[in-house]
Amino acid sequence: TNADSIVGQKGRVTEAIHNATGAGRVLVGGDDWKVECEEDLPAGTVVRVVARESIVLQVEAVKK
Repeated sequence: TNADSIVGQKGRVTEAIHNATGAGRVLVGGDDWKVECEEDLPAGTVVRVVARESIVLQVEAVKK
């Protein structure tokens, strides 16, 4: 399927990512996704999708 084509795309954090609470959402290609990340990130951070597991994306911050 094309579902894995999202890997490598960039998005923007719309709900701050907090690992302690499991919170975090990102807008990628016009779609809102639940996400997980190794670090907590504030809303507005640009991220890159590194993996997709069902309906949850794994992301990392894009370093400038």
